[in-house]
Amino acid sequence: MTTDQLTSAIAAYVSDTDTAARRTRAAGLLDRAIASIGHLEGVDFNLEQVSFSLTASKQSYELGADIMTDLLDVMNIQQLWRTDTMGWDVSIVGLQKFSQVARKGTATGPPTHATLYHKGGVAVLEVYPIPASAHTMMARVKRRVIQLGDIPDDYHSLLIDLAVVYIKAGDDPNMAAALLRDGIHSLQSESLTSWTGSTIPLARHLGQGSATTRASSTNLRPE
Repeated sequence: MTTDQLTSAIAAYVSDTDTAARRTRAAGLLDRAIASIGHLEGVDFNLEQVSFSLTASKQSYELGADIMTDLLDVMNIQQLWRTDTMGWDVSIVGLQKFSQVARKGTATGPPTHATLYHKGGVAVLEVYPIPASAHTMMARVKRRVIQLGDIPDDYHSLLIDLAVVYIKAGDDPNMAAALLRDGIHSLQSESLTSWTGSTIPLARHLGQGSATTRASSTNLRPE
């Protein structure tokens, strides 16, 4: 469906008697729905595998500047692994856990742990041990949904449904509260090192393990 078709479909649910006002509100609701759908869990239309290289003796990397320079819309990284050897996943943990392992550490070699955090509004990937040589890495990233073209046609009807829910929430405090809870949950779950199921991305865990799974407040990864 086109933006105009979706706007018209949503406008049919808007109660304003003025046609122009209905379409204006419908357009705003569509924009909100587009932004929301990119945060859904369990969908893969905005997931992509990318490769990048770590540099010898360099421990910290800015996303979009040092690595993934052609991807300025990365929301999070869901998995990270080396490409030169089988079964070498890099486990991403919270900053506190990473600090316990790596702060003031001087070990060099292939990275086994990483953390992600914001510094000056920029997402930073930090790895440990410190790479002794260049390593080619593969990452599974989740890209931001910015416009309608980022969403497959199969999801377009959901945009209408979401917009209608937003309209109904204006008259239903319980529904409005539920939307707020969902929004807060989405915000928390997409922190740089929070849990997302079987993997841990930049928005949850970047690694996959094979031993017993145990979660703690600072380290949601298989250990």
